[in-house]
Amino acid sequence: MLEHAATEIDPTLARPTQAARQQALGGTQDIEKKLVQHLKRRQETELAQLARARTAIVPNGKPQERVLTVAPFLARYGPGLLPDLMDAFRAWYRDALEAPSQPALIHGDCWSGNVLVKTGRIAGFIDPAIHWAHPEIELAFGTLFGPLGEAFFARYRDMAPLAPGFFEARRDLYNLYPLLVHVQLFGGGYVNSVAQTLEKFGV
Repeated sequence: MLEHAATEIDPTLARPTQAARQQALGGTQDIEKKLVQHLKRRQETELAQLARARTAIVPNGKPQERVLTVAPFLARYGPGLLPDLMDAFRAWYRDALEAPSQPALIHGDCWSGNVLVKTGRIAGFIDPAIHWAHPEIELAFGTLFGPLGEAFFARYRDMAPLAPGFFEARRDLYNLYPLLVHVQLFGGGYVNSVAQTLEKFGV
């Protein structure tokens, strides 16, 4: 249609119009190829993520909690492991943690899946377990499964500076409890996370 209209106005425009049309079609095809390649890569990435999640949840086709549990640790260290751990935990908390100047109302399940976002902004927060505790507990948990990163802590320090030692030690101590809860519920990689924390503190 454009070529016909152009040639009616000026017959010499026929060839330039055809060339422009071919160039436009060629550009469209290049864009199409790039889009298809991008979608293919994204699909492959998503499928790989789903495969990893499935392997973690049902290793060897069996529920995670029946394959990866705390049982190997009990078999290795004996039934006294859990009481020994409790004694070690009490000693850590007594020596490493101090009570806050005043308790704060904190989130009990602060992870990215409970953050509601609308048009690029936080719109709400789902939490079935709010309670009064040391404010650092919430900060520690927020680094365990998401959503609190360096930008958050940079702003937080401007408003309420953290006492020395939070990232070096106290954060891991606070996170032992939720990790142990996840070991009880899910087993799997959470057992390794607990073991790494214990190793860090020489247990």
